[in-house]
Amino acid sequence: MPTASRYTLLADLFGNARDGLNLVAIVPAGLPVTTLSVEVDAQERKDLPLLTETTLRLVQAGVTAPADISGLLGFPSDPVNRTLADSLYRGHLRLDPTAGRADERVRLTPLGDQVANEHAAIQPTRKTMRFYFDQTLREVQPYDPALLIRASQAADEDLLLLPAASTAPVHMDDLTPEKINNLLRTIPDSSLTVLAVRRIKQPRTPRYLPVDLLVYTDPDRAEIQLAVVLDGKLSGAHDIALISLGGADTLDIRVDPPAERPMLDEGLESIRVPVDSTRSHAHRVADVVQPALEAEEQIQVRGVSVFEHPDLLQEALTQATQRVLIMSPWIKKSVVTEDFMNKLESRVRRGIRVDIAYGFSLHDRKCDPEAVQNLEDLAKAYPKTFTFNRLSGTHAKILIFDHTCVTTSFNWLSFQGSKERTYRMEEGNLIRGRDFADAQHAYFLAEIDKHRVSAGG
Repeated sequence: MPTASRYTLLADLFGNARDGLNLVAIVPAGLPVTTLSVEVDAQERKDLPLLTETTLRLVQAGVTAPADISGLLGFPSDPVNRTLADSLYRGHLRLDPTAGRADERVRLTPLGDQVANEHAAIQPTRKTMRFYFDQTLREVQPYDPALLIRASQAADEDLLLLPAASTAPVHMDDLTPEKINNLLRTIPDSSLTVLAVRRIKQPRTPRYLPVDLLVYTDPDRAEIQLAVVLDGKLSGAHDIALISLGGADTLDIRVDPPAERPMLDEGLESIRVPVDSTRSHAHRVADVVQPALEAEEQIQVRGVSVFEHPDLLQEALTQATQRVLIMSPWIKKSVVTEDFMNKLESRVRRGIRVDIAYGFSLHDRKCDPEAVQNLEDLAKAYPKTFTFNRLSGTHAKILIFDHTCVTTSFNWLSFQGSKERTYRMEEGNLIRGRDFADAQHAYFLAEIDKHRVSAGG
């Protein structure tokens, strides 16, 4: 069974996360994160409360009467007496047997003396620490620096860059010792306490943390809500921040009416199983074979949700054993990645026939030249098994692999590359059957030949 992509998994997990709204798009996005180099005064975090530590050190200095300790600290007697009782219980103090009850005094035990000395030895030091400041939240966060990418890489991957709450530099008020210490307490093995922030250095441009932005809308498309998925979980803090920054309007996100599904002939339509958004990926890919259209062949016909399309493309690139045919008006490098090219080359190197055709019109310039060039180079390297052609114009969005044919309104090779940020539900048809796939494969090869402008092989 093919592995589910993150699109399908996210749709399964969060498709119904907004009451009354439908999930219409999952958009790769980037959170702006600034790496800060911060000079601080810090010390090792102490395991004793401050009042306990101070009390032990006063006793060590010879202040042994509870009333005197309370007076020097300026504290009421009750919290001081509770601290003394706790220290007696822990074995840090003992009562002086030579003192009368009216002049009760305490003494350090050897353990208490050791604890007092150890804590006295912990002195503040000047350190330079690195923190990661989420510009959308305007807060430091425990992000993994290995996941942060440069703006150029975010552009190559067509990430939707989420807005910063402010373009102002990070100031001392944004990074107080309290905020830093709250963060440090969430980090395993962190034993530092920051006492003061002295200096903040920051680069001019942020890096970006890849996240997924979920786009929801109501059936009339009157309302658009956004949700951020970070580390596989919905981030309510980011959702609230985006609302305060203008939400979908700020990001120029729009939702169009659902795309018209390509219709099949009457026989196939009659056995087509519609998309059921409540069923999980595992149930959707467990294809139920429908009664045969013809006695010698069993055929399956079902709907394909917008979030399942990337799974099917990956299935073609990794599981096909006979043939792959892809027709898509546009090609984007965010889809035709290095991983895509490696999987495609693996197919053609094994002798599996692959045909890819693209081209919305002769004058269209929406394709990424780098992605086109990579496919052309591969076609030249494997002329016997891979053809890559530009067409004079095509609206067809077709995926055929082995005995599977998918007809759809989904752009197979550019689905991450919409600069307009306009989304819509796109439902397709999946037909599994040898005879049907054979006929469609032959038909679209003829269409490619008829409308070919240039060949890559």
